[in-house]
Amino acid sequence: MRESISKENIRERVRDIVLNDLDEDPSQIRDDSLFVDDLGADWIDLTEMAVEFSDEFDLDIQEEDLNKLVSIEKTVDYIYEKMQKRR
Repeated sequence: MRESISKENIRERVRDIVLNDLDEDPSQIRDDSLFVDDLGADWIDLTEMAVEFSDEFDLDIQEEDLNKLVSIEKTVDYIYEKMQKRR
């Protein structure tokens, strides 16, 4: 995967993973929708999504960072920041 990736590209890919894993109506998911409170995700869902994010973006997401992945918006920011540090 290319190292220079736009936030918009990250957002699209994160959104696809969230939609697939949480099986939600796309019109009901906003970038600021909270995975647990708004979309009903549980710890297993969050862990599975973190693994998919790790694979998709070739990142090492630590368990202690899972609390940062609370919405699409926050997840995109987290991934983008980690990718920028890798450059």
